[in-house]
Amino acid sequence: MKFENIEDLEIPIEAAFEMLSEFTFFERMAMRRGVEVSRRNGDAVDGLGSAWDLNVPWRGKTVKMQVDVNRYEKPEVLGFHADAPAIEVQLDVELVALSNHKTRLLMKTDISAKTLTGRLLLQSMKLTRGKIEKRMAGRISEQSRNLEERYRETYAA
Repeated sequence: MKFENIEDLEIPIEAAFEMLSEFTFFERMAMRRGVEVSRRNGDAVDGLGSAWDLNVPWRGKTVKMQVDVNRYEKPEVLGFHADAPAIEVQLDVELVALSNHKTRLLMKTDISAKTLTGRLLLQSMKLTRGKIEKRMAGRISEQSRNLEERYRETYAA
């Protein structure tokens, strides 16, 4: 199952990539939402090869997941591969400079099933695809506005 979202940011491409690859920020965000996060490569520099073990609360259970950075092409592409017991997720974030101070963010998500449980999950997601797309678009738009705000606070000051 594939999802695509596009957002235009009022941020230069280099700053957008730098903020999107600031993994400690996203680790803290996940922890605030109840996810247990532990880095597999210690406090290594962020980039290709960064990896995490996650315990994600979902529907009253805890799902163990491993996430790896599998693409890191500065300043245009970040790719993440998530492996859970029933599904695999590939998330690619592509940045395109529209001008000196404007960047297009293209987020592609591809979810595939590994087990029968995963296939059932994907089937139920297909039934509510519109709702999921709307919720994802809202979250990505919210995070995009947060990136713009962080840029203004950090770089424009």
